[in-house]
Amino acid sequence: MHEVGFLGRYLPEFGRISLLIQHDLYHHYTVDEHTLKAVEALDELHAGRGKQRAHLRSAFDEVEDPALLYLAILLHDIGKGRGSGHIPRGAAIAERISRRLQLGAEAAAKVVLLVKHHVTMAHLAQRRDLNEPRVAADFAAEVETLDGLNMLLLLTYADLNAVGPGVWSEWKGALLRELYQRARAH
Repeated sequence: MHEVGFLGRYLPEFGRISLLIQHDLYHHYTVDEHTLKAVEALDELHAGRGKQRAHLRSAFDEVEDPALLYLAILLHDIGKGRGSGHIPRGAAIAERISRRLQLGAEAAAKVVLLVKHHVTMAHLAQRRDLNEPRVAADFAAEVETLDGLNMLLLLTYADLNAVGPGVWSEWKGALLRELYQRARAH
């Protein structure tokens, strides 16, 4: 879709991130390629059958509308085409795109929530003490629903897998799983 120009016609905002280089130590791909690799990571997860990521596939099976998850993945870094502060910019762009695509209010809110919090889960899991009860409680309150939690877990997984070779690790996966389980209990 990207190579033949369809993605850019469907989501013109995608053009601002095409071939956009990320100048940091982590991202190995341009923003558009990173985004498409995140979609690919989710596809591979869904098609996989190994036991190692069964809990992620279980969360995928609980997602009410996987199309919203895929749309959020396509939009999660869309704000990078507008300079610094990509998360609030991306959330505003996702809101406009959701209106243009005529998503219902609830569906649009889910997409915007995922774009707005696409780094939150990884940051909390890797940088905060998960034994502190407020961490999971506050995170659960922010995410609001089990469907949102499931989609955010999967978006975080796909995003980390798409950064570059070796960025995803089982240690990061274990931290995400612990935060997920604690938040799910709330």
